Amino acid sequence: MKCPDFDKEFQKYLTAYLEQHAKDYKNYDAMEEDMPAIYMRWVNQPQDFLEGFTPGSFFMQYDDGKQLVDWMCEYDKLKISIPEQLQERISEMPYATEKRLVKLLEDESISENLQCTAIGMLQEMQSDMPKMLYIKRQLKRRERDEAADMMIESLRTMGKGVVTSILQEIDGAGDAGKLALLDVLCEYPGSKKAVELCKGFFKERTAQRALFAGYLAKLGDDSALPMLYETARAAATNYLDYIEIRNAIEALGGDPPEERDFSEDPYYISMKSME
Repeated sequence: MKCPDFDKEFQKYLTAYLEQHAKDYKNYDAMEEDMPAIYMRWVNQPQDFLEGFTPGSFFMQYDDGKQLVDWMCEYDKLKISIPEQLQERISEMPYATEKRLVKLLEDESISENLQCTAIGMLQEMQSDMPKMLYIKRQLKRRERDEAADMMIESLRTMGKGVVTSILQEIDGAGDAGKLALLDVLCEYPGSKKAVELCKGFFKERTAQRALFAGYLAKLGDDSALPMLYETARAAATNYLDYIEIRNAIEALGGDPPEERDFSEDPYYISMKSME
């Protein structure tokens, strides 16, 4: 299976084009502004490296879902950039490629680049088929995991239907997984479990209190108010955290906490110096 290098060929075309048309541009910014038009001109021109097909039409002649997904994998294996035209062709054929992409993601040994490409295409299809795969990936995720982060973003776009499944699985996750799944749950208030998890992290992760105060505000459960008031009053609470906690209290229907003197707080001093 041949894997034409679209990026390499476009760079060759671009270099030749700019050498020929250098005098047409007053400066670098003018050239940058024209780049999309140059690219589209190339996309719609027949190319020798594609046996006379245009880059925009080359993959349109193929409608075998397995072949197209396998082709994408071959590009990744050869470490050649996967053409966006191939990705578009796969995305516009969900009936033939959706299940194959999900199956591909079940193999965690594939490269992160290939994982992220497949996740992006499934999201483009608005597919909820990989819902449980994405949730279960969070149960053992690392703190830094680009593919798992993309899965969380996709779960968020799937709507409220993901909530029940997340609640059934979240207890089996480590802290990194719980935090990631909690980020989705906060988009859909109503879960007592999400509120309790958020309260727990608010108490334990003092360096991230501003984040969890925002989560509690989204979840809309006023049972968090006593804890938020207590933390707002604490001398150890810095100015930035205080502001976020105060915002959360007001979002939950509470009265603003009493004002405090932050004149010695380095965050307060830094912010005032920028005004």
